[in-house]
Amino acid sequence: MRHMKSAVTGTLQEKNGKFYLVLRIPDSTGKLHQKWVSTGLPVQDNQRRAKQLLDAKLVELQADYDRRSRQAGWAVAEVGEVPFDEVVRRWMTRKRPRWHPPPSRATSILPHACCRISASST
Repeated sequence: MRHMKSAVTGTLQEKNGKFYLVLRIPDSTGKLHQKWVSTGLPVQDNQRRAKQLLDAKLVELQADYDRRSRQAGWAVAEVGEVPFDEVVRRWMTRKRPRWHPPPSRATSILPHACCRISASST
């Protein structure tokens, strides 16, 4: 059985005597967005309960992320599940609207190189 890495991650933080869930949730481009959620639990004697809340929230958010990614068509497959060329094709399809080729230096170099080659070959 393969284990898929979770896209949604989180930690517990203490702030002003209370526990907070700090969640990192990726968007469709993979950029992580951080969100702080108050548990309302005081720090004293509530570490285990706060951890349970964090785990439940991560499961909920991961399920939501998986559902949205399947609907949008940008789900990340497990290694070996999709052939590499298919992964690259999907990635290029998503990136193509934002990608612009860099200015080509070959257009300014090649004519000179061709002239040199043709001059030396005669």
